[in-house]
Order: sequence, then structure tokens, then C-alpha cells
Amino acid sequence: MEESEYDILPIEWIKDAVQCLGALAKALSVAWATAKNREPGNIHKVLPFVVAHTGRRGHPCKEFNPEFLQEAMSAKHSITIEKLAKTLGIHQNTLRTHMKKCNVSKTFDNMSADDLDILVKANLQEQAP
Repeated sequence: MEESEYDILPIEWIKDAVQCLGALAKALSVAWATAKNREPGNIHKVLPFVVAHTGRRGHPCKEFNPEFLQEAMSAKHSITIEKLAKTLGIHQNTLRTHMKKCNVSKTFDNMSADDLDILVKANLQEQAP
């Protein structure tokens, strides 16, 4: 009579594996239930703007968070004004107006003009035949 692959495994190992998997499934279900009901403590949402109702006719006023705008327009994010405006659901000119109000400009890098010239010249020399 041939041995099946299940006869090779010791029954004690199988019992231990079943207990470990059961404990893991229980821990995962508790973690999932906890995560669904609350925000993680180390993640803070920054609202891009607060809607302010002025009591006048028309659309409500949006007060933009200057820190959010500065971070979004920083060089490390390489996001365009058009993309950010579309994501926020506003026109790009409205975004530019609020950026002016908050003294935020689109920054690329803090490289000096001389350093940029050196970098461009080096790149052109590499491309030369």
C-alpha cells in the first residue's frame, strides 16, 4: 500500500498548525474590526480648504490651508497647478488666486543659476558625438 503525502506529516504538527492558523484568523478579524471603526493615530488628514458660508448669495467661500498649498506645490511632489485644481474640484485660476493670497508659488528646486548652467553644459557634453 502506498503512503499518501498526508501520512508523512506528524499529527501533532497538523494540530499545532491548525491552532496557529485559528489564532491568526481571530487576531486578523479583531484588527480588521478595530481598523474599520477608527483612524490610525499616526495619520493626520490635512484639509486643503474649509468651506465658509458668508450668508451672501452664490457659492460659499473656500478658505485654503496655506501649509497644504505650500506642501502640494513643493518640488518633491511635481504636481501641476492644473492637476491640483482638478483634484480639488476648482478652476486653476481660482487656485492661482488663493496661492497668491497665501504667498505660495510653484517651486522647482533651490538650485542657483550658476549650478544649473554647469549641469546643462555637462549634459550637453555627454550628448555630443
